[in-house]
Amino acid sequence: KWLQHFNTVRSQLGDEVRKGLDSIEALAAFTALDRPGPLDAYVGSGDNKHNMLVEFAHRAKGAQKTGGFPILDKLFPETYGVMVYQEQLQQAFQQVGKTTGIEANNFRIHVSKKMPFEMMEDKKIFMKGALETVGAEAAEQLWQSMETFGAYGFNKSHAVCYVIITYACAWLK
Repeated sequence: KWLQHFNTVRSQLGDEVRKGLDSIEALAAFTALDRPGPLDAYVGSGDNKHNMLVEFAHRAKGAQKTGGFPILDKLFPETYGVMVYQEQLQQAFQQVGKTTGIEANNFRIHVSKKMPFEMMEDKKIFMKGALETVGAEAAEQLWQSMETFGAYGFNKSHAVCYVIITYACAWLK
């Protein structure tokens, strides 16, 4: 019933109608964002401030973007520029911070295992390249967002498996 409800919530964009949660991939993203880390990572300001789950839902329905980082729109078009999975956290660390794949994977491990000393070292590595890529203020904001998100972020395979099992159980019921 909840899936039917979300699929009927529509946003008119000219002649185009977009459904919010219309695939296993969209449901997996929604599931991955319904976790403490992503729920604690906020975008926007004032009355328009909300967490990444709400931002993803708005963007999936075609609503105006209220926050986030323009560089992530280019890196993650499949999730509307919203960092959803640990793999995206790793990709942002590597692309924005101009780091190696090994450094990015180490960061993913450090943040997911809650290793604060190692994360402080990772921040130094990230900020070197990020200052050039997005500037000081955006680099600091992005770091804070990645650090908050990563604390309890899902990897994509986890989220997809959970959704497939949930969907199958709901159908069987």
